[in-house]
Amino acid sequence: VMAGVPSIMQAMFEGLAPSLTGGTQPTRITVQCAIGEGTIADIMEAVSAKFAPVTVGSYPWFKPGQFGTAVVLTGLEKDDVQRASDALAERVRALGYGAEIQ
Repeated sequence: VMAGVPSIMQAMFEGLAPSLTGGTQPTRITVQCAIGEGTIADIMEAVSAKFAPVTVGSYPWFKPGQFGTAVVLTGLEKDDVQRASDALAERVRALGYGAEIQ
């Protein structure tokens, strides 16, 4: 567990960095959805269940006159993450809302 204060977390990481030997880099894909997360909660849950162990995180955003949700899909297998993000975007679009894979 790392500290939440950025300067303390950075110092903790610098102390740990020499002991980190590497590993598999996770793949992360963001799907920007032009709708609130409550509306797509069932979609996110279904995608998470179907494409386990891909993890699904949602981050609502607000701009003047706009709102939406950034859905971040993360996993160790690139193909699984890509399929999950495609499925999520397709289901959001089927509801009539924009979904851009980044």
